[in-house]
Order: sequence, then structure tokens, then C-alpha cells
Amino acid sequence: MFVPMAAAVDSVLNQLRSRYEAPARVRQDVMQLTGQIRSLVPKSSHLISNDGSESTLLVLAGTIPITYGGATYNIPVELYIPQAYPRAAPICYVRPTSDMMVKPGHHSVNAEGLVDSPYLREWQAQQSSLIPLCASMRSVFGRDPPVYAKPPGHDQQQAHQAALAQAAQATPPSYTATVTPPPYGNTATTPPPGYNSVAHDAGAAERVSPPTAETPKQEAVRRLTTKLRDDLKGFYANICKEVDVEYTSQAKLRAGHEDVSASLERMRKHKGVLKEQIELAKQSTADLDTWLMRRQEEEARPVDPDDLVQPRDACSQKMLELVAEAGAIEDALFALDRGLNNGMVELDLFLREVRKLSRQQFLILAHEKKIIAAQK
Repeated sequence: MFVPMAAAVDSVLNQLRSRYEAPARVRQDVMQLTGQIRSLVPKSSHLISNDGSESTLLVLAGTIPITYGGATYNIPVELYIPQAYPRAAPICYVRPTSDMMVKPGHHSVNAEGLVDSPYLREWQAQQSSLIPLCASMRSVFGRDPPVYAKPPGHDQQQAHQAALAQAAQATPPSYTATVTPPPYGNTATTPPPGYNSVAHDAGAAERVSPPTAETPKQEAVRRLTTKLRDDLKGFYANICKEVDVEYTSQAKLRAGHEDVSASLERMRKHKGVLKEQIELAKQSTADLDTWLMRRQEEEARPVDPDDLVQPRDACSQKMLELVAEAGAIEDALFALDRGLNNGMVELDLFLREVRKLSRQQFLILAHEKKIIAAQK
């Protein structure tokens, strides 16, 4: 039954989602790659690292097409997505089929099929993804294919070499007894039909003869070979440890680079905000300086008391005039009263002026009430 690619990806990710730091980014990149190269199929698989640790990862297994010599070929590959993706680059292998072999001495693929392309060495979490990676691999493999067809009889030759190596490493038998052929002729026992005594004696002698002793040269070669083999094992183990340490350091440096880049981006944004605030502060300072200068100029001029109180509208202006007139009438009445008491004003003149001023005062009071009612 056909399973849509999205469903296959989601099925694998649902099993391994907790293992990945950024499952959404993993799904996005895998979906984009499988949408372009449909021969890559997602699945879960085990991967054993150089340090012996084993992890279950999402792997894209299948083929990628390349063009070589004007013809199109499909290179079998496996792309392991690490748990730290996209901080860590994918782990890519070329997986030759039973009728293929990895090309010895390939500049981007080692004998185990591990791919080491320039794009993987320069992997960056934010800019790199799976589609450009496969494009880089297709370009590299198109110039120099990593696999080629096995020559005829290669499997038999390898099996023969393996058998010889196993025989060379086997412990030789111990020869502690001499086998004497049974006596024939004087006893009742007769040899079997077709028995050849010469051939039998020669075979027995070949079987029981002790092994030839090593010459000094052979012994020196054997010891040197053993020593070189042990040294190579130790050297390989040390190299593996150094590679793991360097890989860990590289991962830390990449993570630190991402943190520094994020910090720089935040600082650039903060710098922009600070620039805007500085410009706003400068504008506010200029406005305050202008206001202070204007206030100083206004304070330097003499103040007219009449300018301090200004009516808001015509009613207020009229009310201000009426209040002033009423005050003047009060002052006039007070002056008339003091003049009458001092004998400076005649009684008839006092009464006439008081009557006139009182009438005006009454009219002013009535007018003020009308204005107040109108304002309400």
C-alpha cells in the first residue's frame, strides 16, 4: 500500500521526536528534500559512533541521481540526521550494493563510505540545509563517482584471501607422537584392496613431520609485523579520540558562534532603539530650550496687571466691566458718606448723589444676574 511521504516522515518523527532538539526544523528540511528527491525514504536506524555510543536516528535511505559522462547514475546513500540538527551536520554514507565497490582513494568518501564534502565541513545551522547538501554531493560525485562495478570474480578472490588470512592466523597442530604404519604380511591382517604402501608411507611422513623452524629473517619480519600492527591499533585509537574531541570542540564553537551572532543581532536592535531615544531626547531638549528662552524674554518685559486677567468671551468682558463699575460706585458712596460727616458735602447734594448712585448700582446688579443666568 502506498504511504504518502508526509505520513512516513511524521510516523518516524513521532517515534524519535523526543530525541531531537528542533523537531520542527527536522521535519521541514526532510519534507523539502523528499519532495525534490523522491527516491530517499525516511526510516529509523541505529548509528554507532566512534566512541562506541549507539543512538537511534532518522535516516534518509535511497539514491541520489548524478550525471557522469553524459549519462545519469543513481548513487546509493544514507543520510543520518543527528540529534543536535541543525547545529550538527548530517552524517552521510555511500552504501554500495552487492555489485558495487567504494572507489579507493576517493577525495570525499573514505573506505567505509563516510562522506566528507566541503559543504559538510562548512556546515552552518542557520544557512545550511539538506537540499543544498545533496546538491553539493551530486556535484562532487558527478566529477568523481564514489562507486564502481565489481570486477568478475572479485567475491571469490576476497573469500580466498580471507580464508588464507584465517589459515595464517590459526594455531599450528602439535606434533608429539610418531605414527608407525601397522605391520602387514606377518600378521593375519591384510591391507585393504588397492592399498599403496609407498604412497601411504609418504603421506604418513608428511602428516607427522614437524613444522620447519623459522629463519632469523622470518622471525624478525613476524615480530616487526606484530609490533607495527599493535602500534597501528594504538595510533588509530588515539586518532579516534582526538577526532571525537575535535568534533565536540567544533560543535561547541558552532554553538558559541550562534550565541554570539544572536547576541550581536540583539545588540544591533538595541542600538537602533537607543539611537531613536537619543534623537527624541535631543528634540525634547531643543523644545525645552526654546520654551525657556521664550519664558525668559517674557519675564524680562514689565507686567501689566490688566494683561493678567483677560475675559474669555463677550459675557465675561461685560461682567468684568459691571464688577468694576459696581466697585467704583461703592467707593463713591463711601466718599460721599465721609464728606457728609466732615461737613464738606451738603445734605441735599448727598441725598441726590446717593439716589443716583443707588439707581445705577441696582441696574448693575440686575444686569449681572442676567449675565449669570445666560452663562449657566
